[in-house]
Amino acid sequence: MSGLSEASADRITNLPVEVIQRIQLLLPTPLAARMATLSTKWRRHWRSIPRLEFLAANSADQDEMMMNKFMFTVYKVLLLHDGPITNFRLVFGGISPCLHNEIDQIIIYLSDRGLREFTFSFHSPDSVIYNIVFYGEFQRICFKGTPRLKEVNICDYKHNENVETTSDMVAFFASLPTLQEFSADFKFLEYLAAGYNNVPTRLPAPRHKLKILQIYNFDFGSLRNVRAIVCLIMSSPNLYELKIQIDTELNQPATNDAVPSLVTLLEAEHCGGSGCCLHRLKVLEVTLVRGTQVELELVRFILATAPLLERVHIFPDRRKLKLRKAFKFIKTMMQYKRASKEAEVIYAETYLALLR
Repeated sequence: MSGLSEASADRITNLPVEVIQRIQLLLPTPLAARMATLSTKWRRHWRSIPRLEFLAANSADQDEMMMNKFMFTVYKVLLLHDGPITNFRLVFGGISPCLHNEIDQIIIYLSDRGLREFTFSFHSPDSVIYNIVFYGEFQRICFKGTPRLKEVNICDYKHNENVETTSDMVAFFASLPTLQEFSADFKFLEYLAAGYNNVPTRLPAPRHKLKILQIYNFDFGSLRNVRAIVCLIMSSPNLYELKIQIDTELNQPATNDAVPSLVTLLEAEHCGGSGCCLHRLKVLEVTLVRGTQVELELVRFILATAPLLERVHIFPDRRKLKLRKAFKFIKTMMQYKRASKEAEVIYAETYLALLR
């Protein structure tokens, strides 16, 4: 029997590398790690497999001790792994709020390991906020089974341009039926819009619960991305707050024909009978303003069409907005008609400092 066992062990040990890795990839990561004890060769290959998957007990009432034990296993595997990790999947039956920070730390750790796809799945009615920060390039971002998710923040997004996009803006927002606050980098909107020849003007199902929309690094000159923003605004009838951060890395002022497209498209929808979804808007915030005509046009349009507007906050880019231009910008803005009697334009202290 011993001779037969040794022969079997030799056959297992001497399997081709691609076969060993294929077997390990088909197994949950902890089991693959345990099987690595079959031989030093298996152990060496396990530590370099690019896809890791961890499945917790399928229970919504996991106690804290069991959760900590599970997370200890995850950390141990990550510390032992010495190769790139392109796919990472973490599935909980339930999750304690105290683990949210740990999940964020895992994402940060994986960002330096060549991560391309991250899946985080759990069942908890109390877990309604999730932030994605993309320190690396990702192939896609999607949400599945998240009927209670209320807040999503995607910033510093970098899309892997070498991978064919499979984005679907309609499907993305359809998976977030209770979304109340959405913040995204302008590059992420580029990813969402890339799957369309013509970005839809509205989503098939309105986002009635969406109250806050924030866009980082806004480029007025990108027509496709601007259409994505128009789609979000037009699909959000209860939008309360709109925040736009201007892209400070643009080398030249946005003055081409595509520039007025945001305001032009919004005006076209507003005047075309479909109505503009700004009738509940109360707050507009524009940061890193450079005093361009297109920025003025945006403020003008919103002042003229938002009947419940209360505040317009203006924050300048002090590096690019000089005294004379700032004065002209403010003077022009003060002359615009306002649909709301309560509307007030508020300039940041740094803006007023330019005028002193």
